[in-house]
Amino acid sequence: MPKTCQKHYVIEYLQFLSCYRSTLEQVLKEFNDVNNPDSHLASLIEGSLQDLQNNLERKSKQYKDPALAQIFLMNNIHRVVQFVRSFASCS
Repeated sequence: MPKTCQKHYVIEYLQFLSCYRSTLEQVLKEFNDVNNPDSHLASLIEGSLQDLQNNLERKSKQYKDPALAQIFLMNNIHRVVQFVRSFASCS
């Protein structure tokens, strides 16, 4: 997969999970015997977003100009925030 598309694939995957939240919570509850599948789902999404942020920070270090690195981070993190906010639209 091209490195430029990884962020979009991760975000689209998380949106998909969010749209099928109730089904996923039922599966997690039955499969893992988790008392609170909602917290388990939240921790899965949080971990994925943290991995994505770490990846973006690593990629930002490829810029020699610190200002460009910060613009890269601000732009990409802004896009991630927009997608996270859109998760609520699936509920």
